[in-house]
Amino acid sequence: MISLIQLLNTSFLLLLLVPFGADFGVKLTSYQLNKPTRLTLLLVALINFRHRLVYYAQSLLDLLFGTSPDLSKSPKIKEIYVHPVKSLRGDSVQEWEIDQHGLKCDRMYTLGIFRDGKFKAVTQRECQKMTLVYCDIDKENKCFKYTWDLGNGPGSFTLPMEPDIASVDSQKPVELWGVNFETYVLPDMIPSKFFEDLGMDKDTQILYSPKGKAVKTNAPQFNNQYRFSLFQDYYPLLMVSDKDIDDLNVRIKAKGGNLVCSARNFRPNMVLERVGKLFDTDTWDKFSVYTKDGKVHHWSVTSKCPRCPIPNINTETGVNDNKSIVSRVLSTYRRVDFGSVYDSFFGMSCVQHDYNYSISVGDAVVVKSRRINHYECIG
Repeated sequence: MISLIQLLNTSFLLLLLVPFGADFGVKLTSYQLNKPTRLTLLLVALINFRHRLVYYAQSLLDLLFGTSPDLSKSPKIKEIYVHPVKSLRGDSVQEWEIDQHGLKCDRMYTLGIFRDGKFKAVTQRECQKMTLVYCDIDKENKCFKYTWDLGNGPGSFTLPMEPDIASVDSQKPVELWGVNFETYVLPDMIPSKFFEDLGMDKDTQILYSPKGKAVKTNAPQFNNQYRFSLFQDYYPLLMVSDKDIDDLNVRIKAKGGNLVCSARNFRPNMVLERVGKLFDTDTWDKFSVYTKDGKVHHWSVTSKCPRCPIPNINTETGVNDNKSIVSRVLSTYRRVDFGSVYDSFFGMSCVQHDYNYSISVGDAVVVKSRRINHYECIG
């Protein structure tokens, strides 16, 4: 039972925190990355509690008075990317369906090699030229057309949106970032020229996962069930802001780098424009997408996204920057999460509350609540 004195003390602390937003807590944890003090963690908890109170208060006001946000001033969806095969180039679309796994068909396939009793994904970490394999989504014929020309003549192959697995052998084990699940191996879908041109191991296979893996770490449940993702690294959707990318390019140039990043370097699903300030999404908790049919669909932000070396690859040449300029620059200002103190973070991982609807370029995005989040190792 909380005493009156404890309640008053807590209320007083919350009042003291009124001038401070979530940025205050981010700065606190950034300054004390190696070992945040108990006071720091207490202040972060109090700030998050304050944000929760603000969220509930605003929700109550909206319910009582029927208030609605000014969508003309809200961030908008600028770009949408679907990557049917993990680590191959994705396709930019104007509109796309959200299903139970995130963007429909996103990372439904991956290339993989069987090692030590299970399949493991092959990505641009092992083969930078994968970024030069172009994707064209053919919705009318329900397929994905891939093309490339790396100097040995053009090549192509097609993968179906709905593969026939009736005649395929039973599922095989696959591991992705320490998470084990099941996958189908689809034989004879990709010509040998593809593997030869990209210099891949001849034992590389194309894998398909119809169900994927449960997203449990740092993620919400819906009706006591977790969402599932396919061959996404873990979470269903990755979101970035164009403002943050522009700022990164300014910093790279100031360091003497020649690489100019686009959203493709970070392989997101959703790119936002008109976000209020740099890395404002760091403190997003829940947001809503206002679709063009007049409906509202809710999302949760799980955590910031730690970055691997892939963004150092020039997406137009398939060559890795010899100075790893993106990683070097990010390390100077984006080690901002005490959950993983040596990682640089860029972009936000998200989970959908509902599905079976479509998002479009131009849809408004409204922040509903904020919090100071921290990264948790997946699995």
